[in-house]
Amino acid sequence: MIPAVTGSSQVSVDDQKGSPTERPLKRALFERVSGQSGPMAERLVTPERTEATLSHFKKSLSDGVLGADLRAAAHGSSGYTLVGRGPAQAFGPAGPDDQQMGIVLKWIPRKAAKDERACNDLAKAFGLDVPVMQSVPQSASTLFVSPTKKEKPSFTPGPFELIAMNRVEGMNLSQLCCSGDIFRLKQSSWNQMMREFGKAAMFDIFSGNFDRFARFEMNADGTYALIQKPEANPGNVMVHTTPQKRNLSSISFIDNTSLVPPSIPEIVEEESYFDGSLFESEPAAPAAPASPARSPSRQSENPAVVRGLNAFFIEMTGQLRKNPRILSEHISLAVENAILQSINEEVGDRTPQQIAEIRSSLQEAQRDLNEGLIQGLDRLRSAEFQRSARDIAVRGSRSLQELLHLNLQSIS
Repeated sequence: MIPAVTGSSQVSVDDQKGSPTERPLKRALFERVSGQSGPMAERLVTPERTEATLSHFKKSLSDGVLGADLRAAAHGSSGYTLVGRGPAQAFGPAGPDDQQMGIVLKWIPRKAAKDERACNDLAKAFGLDVPVMQSVPQSASTLFVSPTKKEKPSFTPGPFELIAMNRVEGMNLSQLCCSGDIFRLKQSSWNQMMREFGKAAMFDIFSGNFDRFARFEMNADGTYALIQKPEANPGNVMVHTTPQKRNLSSISFIDNTSLVPPSIPEIVEEESYFDGSLFESEPAAPAAPASPARSPSRQSENPAVVRGLNAFFIEMTGQLRKNPRILSEHISLAVENAILQSINEEVGDRTPQQIAEIRSSLQEAQRDLNEGLIQGLDRLRSAEFQRSARDIAVRGSRSLQELLHLNLQSIS
């Protein structure tokens, strides 16, 4: 397996310009468990140290420490995400003079923050490479209200919680296309990439995340189904290649929160009405409900949504056992459409031969995509993951807890 938040909230090619030696922030915010290696060995430090680290970083910004920088993410997230970087001294007294460090600070609606943290932990337990996520104490988060408003004037801190993450280096899938590196990948790298995409897609169906590979929506009758014209969200996948640009080094998955598709029937029964903000990772414009508003306690249960997502999960896993090609063809088409769209956004058009090469590489990796889906389902059914999922579920909202409980029950 390759080493293991609506758009990328992580470092991009543009974000990295001028900082070739930048490394993810581990000394200051994230440490490794002694004697272990790899992404799974990272652990969070205490909130108290997080507060001290961010306070030091904010002071470095105020003092104009050379190289210390904080700005809105150049790509991806339309929300309130800041990308920070600077010398090790900007984050604390430890660290060599020439070491650059990076961090992502993301403001998330309070209702969605606990689900984002829980789903990130769940994705890690599943075996995906994800950022290390740390909640920021209020005393430290207030330091970054002014810098956020400078970058995003519409920002109001009241309904938001600040989360810190290590920066995942590399390009998101869209940037991999626009840079032209997608055309230089070996077929073996395509096979690896699609196998990991299959695993991630299986996890997304399990956690109710429609915003990556398995694109689904709510029908007029309140049920969920795969959309007719799928297009993957390339901002939620970070790809790191070797210097030769022909081999994959790692694939990381960000923005792993559970989401509810925005397609809502025009007319719904009162029992089916739900408060979708519980599943949203970014603020959405308020919409008038088609039925009378219900009390917050009743809204927070979201029974119809949970039942619908569980029914969709049962349908997809049953279909996967019978004929995995149906789901894999949907995901492959979603990835193809996302890649072609990213290529079209580049100034210079690609030749028909290059487009044909992309489609050929995807077709040759179809079996690997099938394998990834099956491996993902096997992982969901493993006793180890199910134990972890039950422990993690209690950290999320009541709706997420119920969804995970029902989905685990469905495959046990």
